[in-house]
Amino acid sequence: MSTSHHSWDSPRTRRSLLRQAGAAGATLAGSSLLAACGGGGGGTSGGGGHATIEFWDMQWGTDRYEQTARSLVAAYEKANPNVTVRYRLIPWTSFYETFSTAVASGTTPDVSTGAAFQGFQYDQAIASVDSAVARWKTDGTADDVIQAAVDAQVDDRGKQTGLPWCMDARPLSYNRRLFDAAGIKPPTTWDELRDAARELTGSGRYGIGFCGQGALAAQQLIALMFNNDGGLYDQSCGPDLINDRNAEVCEFVQQLVRDGSIPKAGVGWTNTDIANAMGRGEIAMVFGEPAMFNTLPNGDDIDIASPLTGPHGDRGAALWYVAMWMYESAKDKPATLDFMSWWLANEQPIWSRGGATQLPVRRSFYRTVPNLQDPRYQKVLDEWVPIGRTLGSPCPHSSAVLNQVEGQAFLPTLAQEVLSLKPVEPALKTANDALGALKA
Repeated sequence: MSTSHHSWDSPRTRRSLLRQAGAAGATLAGSSLLAACGGGGGGTSGGGGHATIEFWDMQWGTDRYEQTARSLVAAYEKANPNVTVRYRLIPWTSFYETFSTAVASGTTPDVSTGAAFQGFQYDQAIASVDSAVARWKTDGTADDVIQAAVDAQVDDRGKQTGLPWCMDARPLSYNRRLFDAAGIKPPTTWDELRDAARELTGSGRYGIGFCGQGALAAQQLIALMFNNDGGLYDQSCGPDLINDRNAEVCEFVQQLVRDGSIPKAGVGWTNTDIANAMGRGEIAMVFGEPAMFNTLPNGDDIDIASPLTGPHGDRGAALWYVAMWMYESAKDKPATLDFMSWWLANEQPIWSRGGATQLPVRRSFYRTVPNLQDPRYQKVLDEWVPIGRTLGSPCPHSSAVLNQVEGQAFLPTLAQEVLSLKPVEPALKTANDALGALKA
């Protein structure tokens, strides 16, 4: 597919995204194929001897993900016999504590993936990768990587904290089969969403799924807040959860609960419960991972709706740019940078076999990985990414506290209170107080 005219690269869209953000065909066929893909492969060791790289990764896909990632590590080691990569998968349930403890105790890895804003909270422990971005500009890689994703990793002092590998969003997925059976079209407004959810509720099925536990609980609320021109911060980057637009979001979700369109059990659900319910056809809609259709048994029935228009005419979406980081503790930084460059250029199998549900930031992947040629990916890219805002919107740079926002429980607690029909104003005030108490 052609990517030369995608809206994510237009100057107007890019500037607005950055302002708001605050900020395979290829399969794993062996190391010779992977090495030919470029992105390093020399296994450079600053000391000229054997290099050992400790790599902490996260579960970015289905249960096939870890095996796929370890296969990539093995391929790199085979192509670079003077490098050993020690791979460790960190559970999302304990990512914040794991990395915070490692930074505090000086036991960080050489390189890691992780939550979108780790590079800003742990800035002193994160090594600059400016040299890698400079190399991208000379070897042609920069032409393949979406520039907004690179810019999103630059801190307020101009340091390139990480190298981007994916984008993540929370579009509205819906079960096309259930909609067709009911003779209704996917919603385009909040009122239509509420009507569709009521129509599709009954006989043990619910119109839409929300959860009250884990990161997705917060992300679903934030997705709707951005869609209503709300959010966590004001124009001065101060905490601003207590505003009319956010209150409207909470009240709207409570309307869905009172309608019976959201299962009462949702207050105790996690993202896994949401996915399982969607996969069984027990919920008809959900604000979830952009490519959850790739991981569900009924994936052929799952489609992506166009962004909703909010009650005041707004259209916004939640968006994350995710990176790999090198740490100051890396014993061999040249070897670590080489491994990072190779990994980022050769991680197509994560999508083709590992069930990753995020969106690559490399244009070439959409041409070479059959999974990514699905028109549902294209819809997210064309319609949801251009209106995306990241967590710190509208601040001009990502803040060090945003990782704490994602790692702490006050936003999932807000979601629980909303789903439990608790009064909205005190719930927002408690969350806002917790947000304001965070320190970089």
